Parts: sequence; structure tokens; C-alpha cells
Amino acid sequence: MQIHYPVSLKDFERIAEIYNSAIKPFYNISSILESKDYRSLMTQTALDLHQLTQSKIFCCATLDNRIVGFAYYYIKNTDIIWINSLYVDPAFQNKGIGTFLLNSLCRDNINCGLIALETHAEAEWAISFYIKNGFTVVNDVIESPPYDRILNKPPVIGRPILAKIISHQ
Repeated sequence: MQIHYPVSLKDFERIAEIYNSAIKPFYNISSILESKDYRSLMTQTALDLHQLTQSKIFCCATLDNRIVGFAYYYIKNTDIIWINSLYVDPAFQNKGIGTFLLNSLCRDNINCGLIALETHAEAEWAISFYIKNGFTVVNDVIESPPYDRILNKPPVIGRPILAKIISHQ
């Protein structure tokens, strides 16, 4: 398995394919209001995702030169990596690819102190995955160091914030 940083629109065709299949479990847990508000996020085109490269960093896990998973994120401030999305092709899930992506993000951004993200409270599979990989739900301590720099606003109700310390600054 390797990490690949896509630069071509062709890579984003595969990323969109993975995104649109891997996001399906979220359809069943989103409220009607969320579904209406986030309908455009539930299906992405290659061009939609490629346009995110102006503000986000993409990395992909490849197996035999085929993209099997990806994450996109940004450096929120000097201390925090914020993961916007991390998805693995459903045909390749439970094979360590998500963990490989997370470990690569931590390794490649060692100067940051924390890696954080938000997910849906009912996405138990996602919460379990991140906890298995050393993350903690930090909503109750979000105002305490070192977590106090993660958000600029209160956490959204029903959206756990998960974080992992990746280095001590």
C-alpha cells in the first residue's frame, strides 16, 4: 500500500466513485433537515472534489496502483489538522486502509499537535474506527487545553468531535 497525492482530474473520478459509494451509510442516519441542507454533499463529482484542492490537501491510499481510499484535510492552525473526510472503497474496508491513511496523516504532519474531526453521533462505525485508532471524543473537554483550539464555535449538537494528540509541542 502506498500514499498518493492526486494531481489529475482522472484521480478525482476514482475519488468521487469511492466517496459516492462509501457515504451511503450516512443516508440512513441523516435527519430530513440534514438531508435537505447537505444534499449537495451526499453526491460529489470529480470536478466538485477537485475544486476542493484550492483549500484542502488530498491524499490517497493506493493498492496495486489503484486508489482504494482517500482523505482530505487542512491545517487548521499551527497545531491542528482537521480531517474533512476519510473514506475507503467499501470493497476494501476492514483491511487496514483507513488506519494506513490516518497513520500517514499523522506521520506527514508531525509538527502539528492534534488531529481532529467531526462526525455524526449515529455513525457508530466511524466513531468506533477512530477510537480504535487512538482518538477520543472531546466534546466535554473542548474548552480545555490542548483541545481548546480545535473549534471557533460551540460543537454542533449530535456531532461528536474526535481528536488525537500526535505530538507534544
